[in-house]
Amino acid sequence: MTQETWTEISADDKPARAKHTPGPWTPDNSAFCECVYAKDSIGADRRICEMIGPHQKANAKLISAAPTMLAVLHQVSRHFAILAAHGTPVDVTLEDAVHEAIDAAGGY
Repeated sequence: MTQETWTEISADDKPARAKHTPGPWTPDNSAFCECVYAKDSIGADRRICEMIGPHQKANAKLISAAPTMLAVLHQVSRHFAILAAHGTPVDVTLEDAVHEAIDAAGGY
C-alpha cells in the first residue's frame, strides 16, 4: 500500500498542509526506549519519535501503524464518495467518524 500525502489548497483557501514523513514506519527497541523509524530518500533510518514508560512498546506499534491507517481512512472516504455518487446510502455516522479521524491527523 502506498502512502499518499496531500498538499493542495482546499476549496475554502486554507493554507497548504504540512507533509508528514511517508510510511512505512517501523518500531524498534533500543536499550532505553522504543523508537519509531522511517527510511529517508536515500534509504537511511530516520527516527520519527521515541517512547518511554510502561506502555512504550504498544505505543510504538500504534504510532508506526499511523501512515497505513491514514491511507485506509482515505480509501474508505473515497469509497463513501463513490457510493454516494451512485445514490447508494452510506452510514453518515461512520462517514463523519472517518472524516473526523482524517482531520485529527491534520487533514492529510
